[in-house]
Formats: sequence, structure tokens, C-alpha cells
Amino acid sequence: MGGECSRHTRKARGCRSLFARQTGSKSSRLAYYENFGLVAEEVAKVSSDLVTPDREGKPETVRYEAINAMLLNEFLKEHRKVQEQGETIAELKNDIAHLIATVKNQAAQIQTMNDQLESTKAVVRIAANNQ
Repeated sequence: MGGECSRHTRKARGCRSLFARQTGSKSSRLAYYENFGLVAEEVAKVSSDLVTPDREGKPETVRYEAINAMLLNEFLKEHRKVQEQGETIAELKNDIAHLIATVKNQAAQIQTMNDQLESTKAVVRIAANNQ
């Protein structure tokens, strides 16, 4: 179901959303409220399991509880990926720190060898001049 859920989630991203403002009676506690939703016909194209049909079999209502579960599953998968990427980044930073230390150590060794080489050249020049 994980792969199917991902496929449905990708397709669902293309569904249009609805935004509705409704006013109730003045005696109602909910005299004015806003609703947000998806177009049931478009959701049915993605997955007929995510809609409830009317008597004629046409998509009538989006099953938001199923969509919420699907989105939670996708969120958890993405969260795991982010955690794994964080661990990988920490390992790479550690590797880079070790490489930098190695390069600095090698640079110091090279400098020491260059200094010794210059000293040897100076001794050879002095010896050559004395002969």
C-alpha cells in the first residue's frame, strides 16, 4: 500500500481545492464560517476509495479521514528521509573534518621536507664553495 499511497498522493496534488464561505442564521452560534475542500470528481479520478458515491454512483463526498491518513503516512515517510539525511550530513561533516586534518598534517610534513631540502642544498653549496 505504501507505493500506491505515494502514487495517489502525487496525483492528488493536482486536484483543485474549493473555498466556501457560508452564513447561518443569526440565532446560530456559527453565523459565519469558512470551509476548505477538494473537488470530489477530481479526487475520484485519483482514487475512487477516497470518495463516497451518491445513489447514482457519481462522486459526492470526499472521505477526508482517508486523505488525512494518507497524508500522515506520507509525512512520516518524508520525516524519516529527513532524519536519515541529517545523519548522512553529520557523517559527511565528520569525514570532511578528518580529511581537513589529514591535509593539514600532510602540508606540515611537506613543509618540513622542503625545509630539510633547503638546509641540505645550503650545506652542499657551502661545501662546493669551500673546495
